[in-house]
Amino acid sequence: MKKRILSAFLAALAAAALSCAAVGAGLAFEQYYGDGFYYVVNSDNTAALTNFRSMYNTAENIAIPAEFDGHKVASIEDNAFAAAPYVKTLVIPDGVKKIGDKAFRGCSSLESVTIPGKVSSIGTEAFKDCKALVFVSLPASVAALGTGAFAGCTSLTGIDVDHASASFASANGVLYDKDVTTLIAFPGAKTAVSIPSSVTAIGDYAFFGCNNLAEVKIPAGVKDIGEYAFYGCNALTSVAIPEGITALKAGAFASCGNLKKVTFPSTLTEIGALAFDRALALERLDLPNGLQKIGNEAFGVCNSLTSVSLPDSVTSLGDSAFYNCEKLESVRLSKGIGYISNNTFSYCRKLTTVTMFSAVYHVGAAAFDVCSSLSKVNYGGTEAAWNKIAIESLNDKLKTAEIVFNYVESDPVIPGDVNKDGKVNARDVIIVMKATLPGFTPPDKYSAEAADLVVDGKINARDVIEVMKLVVAQ
Repeated sequence: MKKRILSAFLAALAAAALSCAAVGAGLAFEQYYGDGFYYVVNSDNTAALTNFRSMYNTAENIAIPAEFDGHKVASIEDNAFAAAPYVKTLVIPDGVKKIGDKAFRGCSSLESVTIPGKVSSIGTEAFKDCKALVFVSLPASVAALGTGAFAGCTSLTGIDVDHASASFASANGVLYDKDVTTLIAFPGAKTAVSIPSSVTAIGDYAFFGCNNLAEVKIPAGVKDIGEYAFYGCNALTSVAIPEGITALKAGAFASCGNLKKVTFPSTLTEIGALAFDRALALERLDLPNGLQKIGNEAFGVCNSLTSVSLPDSVTSLGDSAFYNCEKLESVRLSKGIGYISNNTFSYCRKLTTVTMFSAVYHVGAAAFDVCSSLSKVNYGGTEAAWNKIAIESLNDKLKTAEIVFNYVESDPVIPGDVNKDGKVNARDVIIVMKATLPGFTPPDKYSAEAADLVVDGKINARDVIEVMKLVVAQ
C-alpha cells in the first residue's frame, strides 16, 4: 500500500515538474475560452490561439477575440483552424504577429480574411486548399512567408502587397519577392500568366493546383523550378523548360493530367522524384544527352507513353520510375545503368521488349512485376554475363523471356531527321510531305521511323505538322 502511495506521489510530482518546465519554456496547458477557441498563455504574458473547434461554433463569420483572460492574442498556432468547414469570413485581431503552419489549411468555405498590419510571419501552407478564398492583401509587416501558403486556392483572383513592403511585391495579382526575381505564388483562378524577364526562379508550389492555366512561357533567365511548382495544372498541354536549368525538383509537373509535350533543355542532369508522376497525356520523352539521374516515381502512371529510350548518360534510375505506365511497350535502358531499382517498370502490362546492356549487374525486387506481356530482352552482353546478374524476386517474366545475347543496336533515330544529316530542317519537311503521297516510300527503316514523329506506324499530315514544329522551334 505504501508503495502505491509513493508511486502516485512521484507521478504527481513528475507531472507538476513537466508543467513548470512547459510554462518556463513559454507554454502552458491549453485552456478553453468559449465559442470554440482554445489558448495557451506565453511566458511574455501574451496568448496564443491553439485551436478552434468548429463543433462548438458553426458561425460563418468569425472575429478572433483580441484578448484571452486579459492576455493579448499574439499568434495563431499551427493547425489552429485546419479544416474548419463553416468559416466564410475571418477577422484576425490587430495584435497578432504570427500565423502558424497550416493554420487555416483546408478551410474550404473561407472567402475572405483580414490580415492585420502587425503580422510578420505566415507559416508553411497556412491557407493551402482554401478553395473559396477570393483575394488576399498582405501588409508591409509580413517579412516571412512559408512555402505553399496559398497553394491550391483555386478561387483566388489576386494577391496584393502593400507598396511599403521590404520583402514582397505584387504585379497583376501575382506574388513575387521584392526584387521580382522569384515568382512565389500565382493565383489559382487566373487563366494566363506573363512572367517578367527579371524572374530567375519559380518557387516551390508557385502554380500548385492552377487548373485554369492553359499555357505558360518560362523565360530564358529562369534557372530554378521549385518543388511541386506546377503540380495539378490540368489545363497545361505543353511546356518548354529553358536552357540553363540543371535539375527538375520533386513533383514539379506532377498530376498535370493533360500535359502532352515537354521540351527538355540540354543542360538538364537530374529529374527529381515524382517530377512527372501522373502526367497522363505525356506521349513521348526526348531526354537530353547529359541527363544522369531520374528519381523515384518520376514518370509513374504516364499512361500515354508507348516507348522510352534513355540516353547513355543516365546512371541512376529510381524506384518505381516508370511504374504503371499502362501503354508502355518498349524500353531501352542506358548503357550506364548497372542497378535497376525496385518496381522500376512494375505494372507496365503492355511492355513487350526491353533493351539493356552489359553494365547491368542487379535487378531489384518487382522491377518488372506484373509486366504480363514481357517476352523479349535485347541484352548487350554474353550469356555468361547474363547469368551473373542478381535478379531479385517478383521478376518472373524477365526470367522466362527470350534473351537475345550480344545485342548490337542500330544508330538511334533522331525524330524528324529523315535524310540522316544530323539536323532537322526544311529538307526534312519536304521529304515527310512527299512521304504522305501515294506510292512514295521512305528509302530505309531509319528514314521511315524518323518521319513517323507521332509514332503511330503511319506517315501522314500529323507528322508533317510535328516536323514543321521542330524546325520552327530551332
